Amino acid sequence: MAKRACAFNGCLLLADHGESYCKKCRGGVGLRNSARYKAHAQRRRAVPGDGAASRLRRRVNTIGSGRCELCRTTYKASDLEVDHRIPLLAKSNKKAGGGSGGDFDHNVWLLCHPCHKLKTRKDRGYPTPLDT
Repeated sequence: MAKRACAFNGCLLLADHGESYCKKCRGGVGLRNSARYKAHAQRRRAVPGDGAASRLRRRVNTIGSGRCELCRTTYKASDLEVDHRIPLLAKSNKKAGGGSGGDFDHNVWLLCHPCHKLKTRKDRGYPTPLDT
């Protein structure tokens, strides 16, 4: 069978047919030991919280629908995203203790895809249609 390029960023090895990563990267040597992966994992572990986003997602999936808290429209569960009001890795939020809103119930809400996209752009400082 034909081989293809490994999907890991910067890897020049070939992956077996039907696989996305080469044997080296698939075994964790490339992915889990990369500096980028380690940095992300360390930041994620440092975020305070009790798993509120996962709990909210499970509740919405069980019910099968929910309401976007910005536009107040009801959507099926697959069209909603769980968002953190104060981003988990916000650098400028000193009030939340360490720059994060944390993964707590008071910091998560449901947004539809369009509203989540607008909120994310606003969080990152990009212009949005709401700014005009």
